Amino acid sequence: MVTAHGEHFPSQESWEGRDLGDGVLRYLRGPGGNPQLADGIEYYAKYFVGSINFPLSKLHRVVSGEPEEAGYYDPQWQENVAAIRQKIESGWIPPPLIVVDYLSGRLDIADGNHTSQALEDCGITSHPTIFCLESNRSEQDLLDYQTPSEYQPSIKTMVDAVKNRKQKK
Repeated sequence: MVTAHGEHFPSQESWEGRDLGDGVLRYLRGPGGNPQLADGIEYYAKYFVGSINFPLSKLHRVVSGEPEEAGYYDPQWQENVAAIRQKIESGWIPPPLIVVDYLSGRLDIADGNHTSQALEDCGITSHPTIFCLESNRSEQDLLDYQTPSEYQPSIKTMVDAVKNRKQKK
């Protein structure tokens, strides 16, 4: 069975006048969601852009199956990615990726790290993406974004950055 945007992600039309930010927060606070991410987005994100069919290569994963590749290591990375890849190959269309810029200043995948890897494994190079941003960027600014290759923040660096920002506010 093909699902338009994942099991729990509502289409933008179903938000009935609510804005994109509200829809993202409701999704993240819903079944199988990530309420901690919703809290971070509610606190830091001021601008919401999307959904844009965005190149996966321009996004930074903060979760990985290799300890030195990303900020957070998932020991079950391969199993999780394989399960998602199998669903995609069966016709499932994953929900949009959720990307933030307030952790490291980069376009960090906050929700959908495993999905982005599974999409790439299936030969898919872009996917609908929703941006929850601290800085005001247009759709064109996002599409023109160049990924800085030299910066690889650790999860500790990102957590410290969030704590420091909370203390300043």
